[in-house]
Amino acid sequence: MKIIITLCLSLIASLQFVQAEPVIIGNNSFLDFSSLDSGNSEVEFKIENHTIADMILGDTVAVISNIKWNDSQMADYQQRYGSNPHQLILAAFNNKKDPTPEEQAETFSTRDGSALLYLYLSDFQSEETNQKIGVFFIKDAQNWFSDKGLMPIPDAIYQQNLVELGLQEAVYEGGHK
Repeated sequence: MKIIITLCLSLIASLQFVQAEPVIIGNNSFLDFSSLDSGNSEVEFKIENHTIADMILGDTVAVISNIKWNDSQMADYQQRYGSNPHQLILAAFNNKKDPTPEEQAETFSTRDGSALLYLYLSDFQSEETNQKIGVFFIKDAQNWFSDKGLMPIPDAIYQQNLVELGLQEAVYEGGHK
């Protein structure tokens, strides 16, 4: 019995030093993420060229895309996995400096014709991993997006993303849920 306990403790101790493989995030946009410093991220990740179709097929657990998934893609994903991917808005392709709240609202509603940058996350990884990756992109990477000429997300979109990640409950006007 002592030998089994000793072996189990040794195994546990050795597992603490095993480096987990980085999460592969697909890039289905025309942005070059090679200069993105992921040092602030609590989850090691690597950005590679993968498409929305790759995520639907299960070849990657996350995709950054400047294309919003269409109904057919969502239906294919839903049929395969029984859920929809988490969709976060990361930035807008509109380099207007110091936009007013009204201009931000127009841009992020896409009424002004601006395209948005999205992050799609699957449930194949833990909720905690999704949350850490999501928070990195919606908080820590916002200056990087701005430096690339994109409009960072306003507070309302940030709050919407937190709700999608399960980090905050939805609050509606008047305080009702």
